[in-house]
Amino acid sequence: MQGTTESQAQLRTDRGAGTGSILRQRQAPGAAPGSRGGTVTRRPVPTGHRARHDDQDWVVYTRRIDRSAATVWEALASADARAQWVGTSRVIDDGNGDFLFTFEGDDLLPMTYRLDHVEPGRSAGLSLRDPGAERSWRLEVDLIPDGTATLLRVEQTIVNAAIAPWVAAGCEFYLDRLVAFLEDREVRGHDYDEYFLGQADHYRRLFPVQRGATD
Repeated sequence: MQGTTESQAQLRTDRGAGTGSILRQRQAPGAAPGSRGGTVTRRPVPTGHRARHDDQDWVVYTRRIDRSAATVWEALASADARAQWVGTSRVIDDGNGDFLFTFEGDDLLPMTYRLDHVEPGRSAGLSLRDPGAERSWRLEVDLIPDGTATLLRVEQTIVNAAIAPWVAAGCEFYLDRLVAFLEDREVRGHDYDEYFLGQADHYRRLFPVQRGATD
């Protein structure tokens, strides 16, 4: 599914940290691209690049944030802080480190993630297995002090090249919301539709779908 035309009414997306299938309502036909209440946004430039390790394909993003590593970690680790830029979570009491996460948005369903490892203030790893899938989506987060700033490095597996544009654009969208939150800027000024429309081609080139291949 390409999902790049303004007239398409619905879009199957996989957003954020290794997400599952989501049906997202697109902008109404006839509206100006990027418009929200008369404001036209500039389509964000993609930043991710492809990497290969652990016998898997990954997309890697980095953000340099003018805040301490402790401050960035708090925005990632605190449920109250996450609710302001990405979504809400609830721990599942099953002894496996699982938690239920719902991305911000009226049309997004909760999904179950597992905390695979964590080194507070420095790194964490999460995974999500879609029902019936052979491999898990994985997300690795590292915080690297850079003077008075922090280099945030996020790596995300791409287990299905066909939906790489939705997965990657979604991660870019939420990372930029995180930066805006930390820098005390407007979080909800970001437009997911513009991220997808501006970045899909880049991620299709990075992760081309092989004819006759199955993921």
